[in-house]
Amino acid sequence: MTRSRTTGGRLGRAAPTRAATTFLVAALLLAAGDLSAAKKEFETVEVEGRGAIYGDDLGKAREQALADAKKVAVEQVVGVYVAGSVLVSKATVMDDQIGTHTEGYIEQYDVLKEGREDAFYMVKIRARVKRDDLAKKIAEMNLNPKKYGNPRIAFWVDETAGHEARTTRVAERELMGIFISSGFVVSDVKPREVFSTEQALLAAPTGVLEERLKADIIVVGEASSEFNSDQAMGGLISYRAPISIKVVKTGTNEVIATANSAAGGVDITRESAARKALENAARAVGKNLPYKVLSYLRDHAYGRVEVREVPNFDQLHQFVRVLRTMPNVRDCWVREFDGADAQVDVDLSRGTLSEIAPNLE
Repeated sequence: MTRSRTTGGRLGRAAPTRAATTFLVAALLLAAGDLSAAKKEFETVEVEGRGAIYGDDLGKAREQALADAKKVAVEQVVGVYVAGSVLVSKATVMDDQIGTHTEGYIEQYDVLKEGREDAFYMVKIRARVKRDDLAKKIAEMNLNPKKYGNPRIAFWVDETAGHEARTTRVAERELMGIFISSGFVVSDVKPREVFSTEQALLAAPTGVLEERLKADIIVVGEASSEFNSDQAMGGLISYRAPISIKVVKTGTNEVIATANSAAGGVDITRESAARKALENAARAVGKNLPYKVLSYLRDHAYGRVEVREVPNFDQLHQFVRVLRTMPNVRDCWVREFDGADAQVDVDLSRGTLSEIAPNLE
């Protein structure tokens, strides 16, 4: 039988509910066959599209109706994965991000019915929508620091050249720029002005970092630039720079992400080559770091409802619609769905998921 349970980060953890929603149970009783067969990368939906008829140009109207139907099909899948309170509206997402690429999200479609209806041409289709591609795109759009309270971030990356300390902070500035371009706000407090060493910073008691740095997150690490070669390079010099980074949540001192990388740099002087190597290493290690941090914030910002043995996408769609109407639920959206089990993130206006669990029965 279909079951749902609630979990959460800041919202706490609740015991599994005793039963699932009535409509899911009823749908499961009507569903036959092996649910594992439904585990695929697309969703099948049936939708209608319309195109206005101008003069006697039915061909043009049919073309518009078909395009409209495809857009509606994609929009229906988008509506399950998008949180309306996070993005301005589903229409904005469709128009600005996905609408211009609708064809790319339709794997296959069949025309079920078509014909003229007064001044419009109607087309009904059964479309297979690429769920995984849409979910990935929507996840990228949802990862916005403003969505998670605009967390402030600080940096401390020590640099060395050989065994000597550098004071240029090339890697640190490069990483800072990467996070700023991803929407993060940098704290006005410089960690080096508060702590004597990076080790002293990391040894600070829980809560001290957040209070003294006025930051929610700190990026710490080490980078070094090492001479590589100047032979057979036409007068150029190459350096290599390994870098190691970890991201710490200041309120709990929890390490939420780590990354290591290395890159080379070439120029006509040793200093310039070393600088380029450090810049390239910072770009390499920082490429996915903001995404890792935002993914952590996302995972710990909302409670989660796990729905088991969902018979089909339409029932999942209905579950999300009903959940959005419940008291205390500001919004919700599907995080993952493998064709049988789903994880639904829930943003509550107040209270905890355990308080709405009885309503899920």
